[in-house]
Amino acid sequence: MMNLATPSICRKLVAWLLAGWLSSAAAWAAPVDATLFFTSAELADSYLGSAGRELTVMSAPIQAPFPFTVAIPSWNAVAPAGTGLRFAIRIRLTEDITANSIAALPTDWSPWLTLGEWGDAPPPLPDETLETPDLRINVDTLETAKPVKVFQWRYTLFRSAVATASPLLRRLAICLSGDDTVAEGASWKVRQLATVNNWTGVLPVPFRSQETSEPRMKGSLCSPTTTFMALAYHGAAPPSLEDFARRIYDKRFDLFGVWPRAVAAAAERGLPAYVTRFRNWNQVRAELAKGHLLGASIRFKEGELERPPAYRTTKGHLLLIRGFLPSGEIVVNDPAQPQGGEGFVWLPRDLEKAWLANGGVAYVFEAPAAK
Repeated sequence: MMNLATPSICRKLVAWLLAGWLSSAAAWAAPVDATLFFTSAELADSYLGSAGRELTVMSAPIQAPFPFTVAIPSWNAVAPAGTGLRFAIRIRLTEDITANSIAALPTDWSPWLTLGEWGDAPPPLPDETLETPDLRINVDTLETAKPVKVFQWRYTLFRSAVATASPLLRRLAICLSGDDTVAEGASWKVRQLATVNNWTGVLPVPFRSQETSEPRMKGSLCSPTTTFMALAYHGAAPPSLEDFARRIYDKRFDLFGVWPRAVAAAAERGLPAYVTRFRNWNQVRAELAKGHLLGASIRFKEGELERPPAYRTTKGHLLLIRGFLPSGEIVVNDPAQPQGGEGFVWLPRDLEKAWLANGGVAYVFEAPAAK
């Protein structure tokens, strides 16, 4: 196993005010988020060399910018047929971490928890799990029973034969969320890092309904379809939505909507993407002003919204945010509405309830790299 040097925390730090991402959040005055990025240059061994079929790489202990209780990973990777990647995380259990004591005894750490995989992934290592008494993987999210300060990630690269092309990890991102009250006066805390106050406009995104003739996929393709539309905007959509959905499908959880797998599928087709959280409309405007589409994770109860979409209620749905009208209303492509879903207009107060107040989780689809 290879160990990497400690990455600098502030590769690209985004700290945003947020509300409602856990059932206990009502007791928190002001949770805060930070998304940490580790690029291929920092990951060092992000592909397999000419010899070797498997390599596991572990980071040095990483000091979080604040104590956190939720972590959402995402990755940009390429995995040709017969290759794959697996990702895991573990947490430092002891308190009072300082720069001089960051190296810990093995007993100071939790077991490794499986974050997810991509491609034809290797089986979990024997020391991996999905849950401990104080930690659990909730599909695509690590949740902790109490705030933690230090973590490590690791990934395994795998290929079935040496002659097979290597998988490649281009970027790993981890969105951390914690209680802002413990961080008053901290020098790292940056609110509303990127905001635009008055931007309006609507990006011309082609519409695609999530309707499908395949019975087992019906009602389940909002995440693949949202990602498909973002790719279509950049001229990179795959020929078949259904085949694309199969690439995203998570066998372990029997789901098409696992967040990091959707952004991984976008990145594999040349569209860099990551998962993060929003709380502020000006932050949303700032991303759209850069041409970055957002796949927003929403939920709401019947009767909760003033002007709901046709389906009236959802326990979980993805739609693509593509613009703002001068009135402040938000324009989206909603794959669950075959009629009226293209350019559907949300009242800001409705989408705030359905999205921002429920965690503000979104896929950020960036611009493709220049060729």
